[in-house]
Amino acid sequence: MSLMISLVLLPAREGLRRIAIRQDTDLQSRLLATSGTFLSVFLALFTAIVNYYFYTDEQSTAMVFSSVAAAIESFSEPAVVNATRRELYKAISTVRAVALISSGAVGVVSAYVLPQSQGVYSIVLSNLTHALVLVVGLTSSSGGVSRVFSIGIPNSEVIRLAFDAVVQSVMKFVLGNGEGFILLLSCDETSRGAYKLASNISSLAARFVFDRLEEQSFAAFSRLQNVMNSMPTVLRRSEKSDF
Repeated sequence: MSLMISLVLLPAREGLRRIAIRQDTDLQSRLLATSGTFLSVFLALFTAIVNYYFYTDEQSTAMVFSSVAAAIESFSEPAVVNATRRELYKAISTVRAVALISSGAVGVVSAYVLPQSQGVYSIVLSNLTHALVLVVGLTSSSGGVSRVFSIGIPNSEVIRLAFDAVVQSVMKFVLGNGEGFILLLSCDETSRGAYKLASNISSLAARFVFDRLEEQSFAAFSRLQNVMNSMPTVLRRSEKSDF
């Protein structure tokens, strides 16, 4: 499930987020972030159809709803971009913490309440809770839907940069998750779960701390670059006004 959710969110989260953050205008940023959301929703629909026919009845239902959770979570990306551009890092961290705690609590409770044969649905409920809390919390923290979403086509230069970013993110995803694809094709669910648990525990604390630091640093340096790029234009206008 985690591999599929990461794949669905790949265009919006890894590919287009950074390009959207560094745009000069809020409109182009919103247009690109919203386009990434729609692209992730399309991928979620595609994976839901594949999962419906690929897995057995109970597994297919769980995977389909996990695709739905990924599609819902993709609607939080424009809010993440907007909040990052406005440097609302505290709000982002708070909402993400609440989402993680809520999804964990729902997963634990549902695992105890549901029959053992339906234990996979506890993961589905956890994913849905995480996605809903992220969307509602981040959108409200960023000023509402009107300040987060804009439907339209970005300009050609932004589209070119976005395409390059998506291609690079896909290559990074394939190279970074090679063991996940091997496990998916060659191992049973128990072996895959044990491997992912062991591999994730060691890096969980580091990723929890440094992922946020990386995002803040990228946003700050991107805004600084935009300011530096605009300085020659400002100087030329100043020289013309002097004459």
